[in-house]
Amino acid sequence: MSTSHAFLLILFYNFTQLLVDPATAINHLEDVYGCLNNAFKSKRKSVSKKSADEPDWIDVMTEILISMMSQGSVMARTIATDAYMALADHITPASIQLIIDVLMGDNKDNDNPVSFEDQEDEDMDGVEDGVEDGVEDDVKDGVEDGEGEPESGEESEPSESESEEEGDVDEGFRQKLRSALGPAADVEGSNSEEDEDLSDSEMFKLDSLIAAVFKSMRQGKAKESSENKKQMLTFKIRLLDLLIVLAKEKMSADIVMELNLPLLALMLNGEKRREEHALGQHAQKLSQIMYRQGKEIHAVNLDKEVYTDRIMDIIHFSSRPLMSQSLVSSVSDACLLVIRLYMNMSAGDVGPSPVRTRSHKGARKDMANTTKTRHDEVLEIITTNLNHCLHGRSIKDKDDRDIHLNPSLFLNMFTKYPVLFWDVTSSLVKVYEESGVKVYNKTQAGAMLVNMLNKDVVEKIGEEVWTDFASSTFTTLTKVIRGTTKENYFEKLMHNILQILIKISSLAGPAQGCVLSKETQSHLTELLPRCSKDNRRLVRTLLRKSNPEFEKEQSEKTKEGKKMKRKMKDAKGVSSSNVGEINSNDGSSPLKVKKMNGEDSPVKGRKMNGEDSPVKGKKAKKKKGKDMKSQKDSNTMDVTS
Repeated sequence: MSTSHAFLLILFYNFTQLLVDPATAINHLEDVYGCLNNAFKSKRKSVSKKSADEPDWIDVMTEILISMMSQGSVMARTIATDAYMALADHITPASIQLIIDVLMGDNKDNDNPVSFEDQEDEDMDGVEDGVEDGVEDDVKDGVEDGEGEPESGEESEPSESESEEEGDVDEGFRQKLRSALGPAADVEGSNSEEDEDLSDSEMFKLDSLIAAVFKSMRQGKAKESSENKKQMLTFKIRLLDLLIVLAKEKMSADIVMELNLPLLALMLNGEKRREEHALGQHAQKLSQIMYRQGKEIHAVNLDKEVYTDRIMDIIHFSSRPLMSQSLVSSVSDACLLVIRLYMNMSAGDVGPSPVRTRSHKGARKDMANTTKTRHDEVLEIITTNLNHCLHGRSIKDKDDRDIHLNPSLFLNMFTKYPVLFWDVTSSLVKVYEESGVKVYNKTQAGAMLVNMLNKDVVEKIGEEVWTDFASSTFTTLTKVIRGTTKENYFEKLMHNILQILIKISSLAGPAQGCVLSKETQSHLTELLPRCSKDNRRLVRTLLRKSNPEFEKEQSEKTKEGKKMKRKMKDAKGVSSSNVGEINSNDGSSPLKVKKMNGEDSPVKGRKMNGEDSPVKGKKAKKKKGKDMKSQKDSNTMDVTS
């Protein structure tokens, strides 16, 4: 659709509106005719100067389209969207700023309420719940605190100026108040003091009735305010949808620069305020489309300070408290988008190779007055802020406030563009050599290094750059391991160090000297009992890469350990059985005790001496008893005989 078609659509729509709202339609038609003349006038006429107060025609058309987007008619919004796409080539940052002013405006400022006649329910999804909850809480708090209710025993007589400022009172409210007062409502016109006197019970009844009337009035205003908020939020979502269509179609670099920070602010408000959650989601969607769009963003010649200042503004924005990881990721994407625009990079570029940048640096040492490249300027900004972040130093923002940067911002940026930011690896490795850096910051530096190492990066940065990095980093981190004891052992820090060493040894190999020394291997083996399950697995993987016979040695040591344990167990079993026999002597026979002491048993001793044993003696005694009995019986028989 061309620009002329866009003007025709808007003209036909306003012709139809002459039957609905003639005054507004006539004003819009006059503005559209003026914009039409300015847009299609000849080059010779365009040379003529226009007054300073006269706005650009695209700004006037943007205001008309914004007004159409606020209407409840689906046809009006469809025509406005199509016309805006047709005018995409003429859209300027000033016209975008008109939309931003509406998006960033306060929802409470509704001097000109938005029209939502024939409003569809689907437009209000995600907006009603949050707004109604917030308004109901305000109403409850106000009623509980007693706001709007007159206190008993106190009379407030408004002054003449206050009554003039209040204006006309709603007739419906006046009738409610009159019905609540009943006969007391006519007391004002009477001059007799008898009519004015009321009993205490009547006064209490009047107080409760008046309080109910004022409470209903307050709830009515709160409900009206809630409806206005919902309408304004829905209007803002429609404007974001309009910008989303523009981002998919065509968007220039200067427009992207205008939208970056306002969209981040809308996303932050969506996380803090429940009623603006849907608005924040639409802002995040627009930001993602701007970052991931397939078409190239139209390049515009802007000053260098515009890009560098915007990069710093986005970095400062990341210091806001209570930001979710998704919002931090959106902030890093916005910063990367500005960097890509500044360096004229497309979405698929990975950035200049460090080999080229180092060769340029070597050439610049011989040239004192050579200006920095854009890549150097970007690296300088990122490296400076990264060092402040890792060392825990605060920086000043535009309002001269001390802020602390979020390390997750740099983590996301380095993960997505490791080749572009490869020169910051020296700063990340240097953190491990400094004792004053906190353990948390060292852990974050390790996470950044882990995400920057892969096979594609090694191929793109070149063998020379990779060899220097691998050897120096491997030496530094193995030194850190040798200095780690069971007292100063930190799980996450060691986890990142082990991952870095494993990646370096896998990508570099023993040819580049990335092999653990015997001292480091023995120290890691000593730290194994202190490690968690994941870290023990990483330690064994690293030891296998440095010593292929590690598994055999470990298995032999394990077998020897098991043999020693068995021998010790058997020895303990024998000694415990002997001790058990000795301890059982208190309840055993004297025969076993004498055997243990080396003495002969009494049976053997008596046999040796030719004597009968005690057992045989007892048996003989019994036999003797039988003979005595038989002899006695024979004697008795003799007597009788």
